[in-house]
Amino acid sequence: MDSEELTKAYVIFPHLSNLPDGAFIVDKDSGKGTIAEHTARYFRNARVIAMDISLLLYRR
Repeated sequence: MDSEELTKAYVIFPHLSNLPDGAFIVDKDSGKGTIAEHTARYFRNARVIAMDISLLLYRR
């Protein structure tokens, strides 16, 4: 993931600030899971699930 994608994610995060504790956030087609990892760090009270169909990426 490049820095431009990460910047876009951090622009979106504040708009989701009203999530209740324990909310589920699903990162579909997450690839290596970088966005999911940063999402989990930003939303510490949420449950972040990363999913990808690629078995090769899943094994990493």
